[in-house]
Amino acid sequence: MIASGQKLLRRFLSSFVTGAFASFCILIAWVSAPAEAGIQVIDNFAQFVSVIMEHIEAGESEQALVAIDIDKVLLHRVENEHQQTDGYNVLHSGGRHYIVYRSVAEWVNELALVADVICLTARNEVYGLAELAQAGLQLSGSSNFIEPESGELSKITALKCRYNGNIIYTNHQTKGAVLLAFVNLRSGIYSSIFFIDDSEEQVQSVNNTLEKEGKKVMAFHLTGENPGDKKWKLPAKIKGEAFFHHDD
Repeated sequence: MIASGQKLLRRFLSSFVTGAFASFCILIAWVSAPAEAGIQVIDNFAQFVSVIMEHIEAGESEQALVAIDIDKVLLHRVENEHQQTDGYNVLHSGGRHYIVYRSVAEWVNELALVADVICLTARNEVYGLAELAQAGLQLSGSSNFIEPESGELSKITALKCRYNGNIIYTNHQTKGAVLLAFVNLRSGIYSSIFFIDDSEEQVQSVNNTLEKEGKKVMAFHLTGENPGDKKWKLPAKIKGEAFFHHDD
């Protein structure tokens, strides 16, 4: 009886250890693999960039579109005029004062080397490319712009939105419909779409709208202001030409 019990105990322990080891391997594989499509909740901007870089390095996002909300993601409004420091850049626009964490500006500029980077804002044209450049933010470059006279922007203007130099002023429209209209300007060119916003409603709008249309989208709900820490390197293969290049 005792011997039989010992055999059962050994069998149980062996099964338990094997199962635990298998679960551990699955966990490691899950952690090391690039995040799947859908909504991700993050508390710092560095996590957003890290996921994008992982997908590009893994060859899963050869042509990526990165769409970034401006207010409370890139620009943070402050009540009083700040002096520029090592930690952040300063933007004064329309009598208002904003700071941009310098690390975030550098990371956005790195993204612009490997992906198409655009910005969306519900506000009217309080700031444009010149103001963002003043804050240290460089989007994907002039060759990436859609020419307004091309007529391609009719899908966006039909939504009573404006597009100007890689910034879409959404006029308080849901960003899902607006971003879908932008993506459809070059049907099928993007293998992945990454979107970040501090508004949960807008994140859900983008995720649900683009998923419904069969687009591979990852939407990030940013819940914190701390920029976070960099944990990636630029991919070895850097994009040489913007996807929206227009021949002269």
